[in-house]
Amino acid sequence: MKGYKIFQTNGKTQGEHRRVMEEIIGRPLLPSESVHHKNGKRDDNRPANLELWSSSHPAGQRVTDLVAWAKEILSLYSRKK
Repeated sequence: MKGYKIFQTNGKTQGEHRRVMEEIIGRPLLPSESVHHKNGKRDDNRPANLELWSSSHPAGQRVTDLVAWAKEILSLYSRKK
């Protein structure tokens, strides 16, 4: 993982950027999620420099499938108050 700050916890290797994002969102990252460095510097893991990206997409294109997928995304990413 060239350029990334890496650490090990309980025998598991993880990038610092992923750990920081997990702290920000309050849960482990999903397999469909990644962390993007806004300024392109892989060792700059300040929360202000990190964005959560998702590669999730619906399996089908029927309107009912799209609506169900949209509800899942909104439920996952809507801020709870």
